[in-house]
Amino acid sequence: MAMDWSRFGELVEKHFDCSDAAFIHPDDLVIGENISPFPEVKLTFEGFGDLETENEDGEYIYEEGGNQDMRSFALFIHKNSHKENFEFPEHEVAAFTFGSMIYHRPKEELHVYGWWDVQDESWYVVTEGVSPGKGEMTAKRALKILEVLDKRYWSETDETEPLPEPGVWPFPTERP
Repeated sequence: MAMDWSRFGELVEKHFDCSDAAFIHPDDLVIGENISPFPEVKLTFEGFGDLETENEDGEYIYEEGGNQDMRSFALFIHKNSHKENFEFPEHEVAAFTFGSMIYHRPKEELHVYGWWDVQDESWYVVTEGVSPGKGEMTAKRALKILEVLDKRYWSETDETEPLPEPGVWPFPTERP
């Protein structure tokens, strides 16, 4: 069966949408901090977009991470994220003089990047480069896990509730 990248991107975007990622003030975003409202997955801020401009003399200026209107996030999906009561395990962290980095666990998890565009108020999920893979944790397996989470968190709320009959609810219209 072929990988349904469209559905994969849609499900990943639901996790980005349900987080507060788009609404956190830029000064309050912390690289690597888990902001997912769901314990089964991890959603982290990864940095701001690069800024390319020109000065008054027309010279090219490049500023790494200078565009706060473009914000990068990563969603981590663990091989056990579909299990009831699973909590995403903390990553080991390596500290360097320029900051810290987490140790990825490619056999146990898959991560997908997404960009929040402040100006357009929209997400761009980066599925390009996510390999369907071979081995224990693949994009196909991640899609199946995301489907389980979709049913767990959104299936009931995606259905519309039937409206009550007029005059019957919430108060009776006639005296008993």
